[in-house]
Amino acid sequence: MKKFNFFMLFFLLILINYSCENKNTQDKTEKNINPIQVKVKKITEQTIPNYIKVIGFVKASEVVNISPKINGYLKYIKYNEGDYVKKGEIVAEIENQETVNKLKSLKEKLNALKISLKQLKEMLNIDKKSYLQAKSNFEYAEKTFLRYKKLLKSESITRQEYDKVFNNYTNAKLELEKSKKLLEISELKILQTKKEIKSVSENIKSIQVVANYRFVKSPISGIVTKKFVDTGNFINIGMPIIKIVSKQKQGYFYVPSQFFSNIKIGYNLIINKKLYKITNVSPDINKTSQFLVKVNLNNKSFKNGEYLEGLIEIGKKKAIILENKFIKKYEDFYYTYIVKENSIIKVYLKVKKIDNNKYEVISGLNNGDLLIIEPLNNLKDNFPCKIVN
Repeated sequence: MKKFNFFMLFFLLILINYSCENKNTQDKTEKNINPIQVKVKKITEQTIPNYIKVIGFVKASEVVNISPKINGYLKYIKYNEGDYVKKGEIVAEIENQETVNKLKSLKEKLNALKISLKQLKEMLNIDKKSYLQAKSNFEYAEKTFLRYKKLLKSESITRQEYDKVFNNYTNAKLELEKSKKLLEISELKILQTKKEIKSVSENIKSIQVVANYRFVKSPISGIVTKKFVDTGNFINIGMPIIKIVSKQKQGYFYVPSQFFSNIKIGYNLIINKKLYKITNVSPDINKTSQFLVKVNLNNKSFKNGEYLEGLIEIGKKKAIILENKFIKKYEDFYYTYIVKENSIIKVYLKVKKIDNNKYEVISGLNNGDLLIIEPLNNLKDNFPCKIVN
């Protein structure tokens, strides 16, 4: 047993000695490795715009469900979904026979009244001539009567001659009163007919307005996005026929309330790399501690209700910006290489993509770090290096 323990101890001593010698040899080998020659550039912070990311949605300037103003059967719809409609164009027609019949009846009555008025005016001219003739006859009979009256007093004429002139005078007076009455009746009939014509004309105008309602017109210019009813169906007043959405659209974006004092009308908002101006900032903060800002979207490709992402510049900030060629990626990890104490050091980064060529480094690098710019491949962590800039 003692002999066995002795051999075991001897074996362990030999093993320990071999390990120490091997380590010393390895240390000497590493010290003799040629350092990698690298080129570096000093990391310096840049002043860049400070953006906040916002989400929003597209809303058309105008969205209308077009409805008729009269009841009736849908005769036709002129446009289909996707068609463009100009403001004021007829999009559908409603068939309302009751209104058509009423309008026809009123027009027939108006024509009859106009014919009657023409006849009354002709009769009036006759009555005027009769009146003027009766007036002339009366004036002559009156003068003769007055002259004969004086002659009778002076007994220059007989009573029989006087009575004949008096009778002529009396008849002329009655004829004048009769013709005057007929003239007044003719004038009154014309006045009444004119009033009736005016009343019927006004009714026609009002019915014509209703009749014109059968032509359903678009109040805006835009795209037909939906048809609610088919041709031949009965439509009630206010029942939607088609939906039209204007091409002009706005973008509405939700902004955290903490930035309420940072954002003003006229500030820039970037959507898909295009610049838009904020046209409105809501004064109200909603229950989710957000407020709305609005921009006019001149890009007609946006669709009503579409989800959007944007960036709003709220000032400037200092940041480290790297081109993407200096950043490596493994799975979900980003990293790069710097020089520290003549060694290559692998540093892991937290980054935010600015565009296809650049990243903002959130963490992992400091101002003044020496970034390896050549070579970009086959670098090893903690490997000796030599700067050859």
